[in-house]
Amino acid sequence: MGQITADADSVFAEKMIDTWLQMKPLQSDPNFFFTAVDPTGKYSCTGYAYIISHSRNLSFFTFTGGGQSYMAVVSLVLVGTECYIVGLDASPANGPEEIRALLIQHMRGVRAHPRLRNAWNICIFESNLGQEAAHMKHMVKDERLTYVIHEKKRPGVMTTNSRKELYVQALLEYQHSMHLIPDLVCVNPKMDANTRTVMTKKEFRKQLLMFKKLVVPGANAFNIPKIVYTGKCKSGQNDDLVLTLMIGAFWAREFLGKKIANIDYNQFKEMR
Repeated sequence: MGQITADADSVFAEKMIDTWLQMKPLQSDPNFFFTAVDPTGKYSCTGYAYIISHSRNLSFFTFTGGGQSYMAVVSLVLVGTECYIVGLDASPANGPEEIRALLIQHMRGVRAHPRLRNAWNICIFESNLGQEAAHMKHMVKDERLTYVIHEKKRPGVMTTNSRKELYVQALLEYQHSMHLIPDLVCVNPKMDANTRTVMTKKEFRKQLLMFKKLVVPGANAFNIPKIVYTGKCKSGQNDDLVLTLMIGAFWAREFLGKKIANIDYNQFKEMR
């Protein structure tokens, strides 16, 4: 198999991605770190392989999903204009026990970082499906200095196609100042502990390279083209880590800007 490279439709340039993978340690003690979770990755099954054939004036579009979706967990820290990725995990998670095991191990692994031991962990749970976000809120209720973001009085945040474009733009704001930390947390219990960090970073790079912006024309001239962001352009491809990073970057920025409704930000001042 040949080397995977970015193309004209890729959202993230290859040179930029490679700068992200250059390690840079945290050099301050932040007040917050953010843990974003897509519990099943099923939303990203709306990713499409873009196959177009033309017959006279009618265009036919066939959309097919990518590979098996994983539970993805990404932890990050925002410091000024810089974004530090401090934890990165993706694994199949079958049932609540496996979800809880990956989530809690990841959170505690990040919490153990010397600069994050007394920081608030702000959890951003994707809530498009069922009650996964509510279940995860219950799973983390005994973790110290932990807060779960709610939307419309429900645990977690919703992802829509229009919001996904905002997620992309939020991540692009940090495109010249994104870093992995040298002691990146990767706790995936289904991978060899000696190789899982290297393999996860390799998968992360591949997903970034394959993440694309696709313009899908309407069925006729009067329909507005649809914009689709996806990394599932071929069978077997995934974009769970990229989508979860985008969710985390967007909501972390909103939180630090005190733009999320119904949060009493004063509660974080005196409880550290």
